[in-house]
Amino acid sequence: MQVKNQIFCQECTKVFHDNYDILNVLGHGSFGVVFHSQRKQDEQQFAEVFWNEHHTQPAGHLYIVMELCEQITLREWMKESNTAQSRPWNLIKDWIKQLACALDHLHQKGFIHRDLKPANVFFAIEQTSKVYDEKVDIFALGLISAELIILDSPTQGFCTNDIIRSGQWPREWMDYPDALQFLSELTSLNPVERPTAAQILIHPFIQ
Repeated sequence: MQVKNQIFCQECTKVFHDNYDILNVLGHGSFGVVFHSQRKQDEQQFAEVFWNEHHTQPAGHLYIVMELCEQITLREWMKESNTAQSRPWNLIKDWIKQLACALDHLHQKGFIHRDLKPANVFFAIEQTSKVYDEKVDIFALGLISAELIILDSPTQGFCTNDIIRSGQWPREWMDYPDALQFLSELTSLNPVERPTAAQILIHPFIQ
């Protein structure tokens, strides 16, 4: 069943509580709380963001109803799958393509994510990844791609972000010339040289 995200304004608070039961708290931050909720009509479960806008409007609130992602994050998956056998190329390329597709959709709508990282990429039950200046997002996608492609030994302890920003690629990365070219394009220190999300979708590396 396709989940449709919804936003309820302050005046619609009663509408929300008439239609959803709050089950528990999933997390909270400076500007709001995320609840695990259930729709009364069919008992389908969602993640509800209670967004507190007191920093701009007194007593201003938003209720955002979103799909509930109950699976692990990409960061958790990478920690559990740190061998070449557990990271087949076709799977990695497919996930990078899905992330690029999500960014392309966001960018076409005029939005910039600005906090793209493995911990913010969730898996749906079908085991497909989801994501919640545009070139900032592309650089972040490059970092995620690098972590997926290059195995990070716990004893090695390198920081992918620092390596990419320094421009000094480790010698062992040279074993993957096609991947290295792809990563170099996405993480170019000159934002103008980075491809768009639409261009990534047709990049030879993920075809």
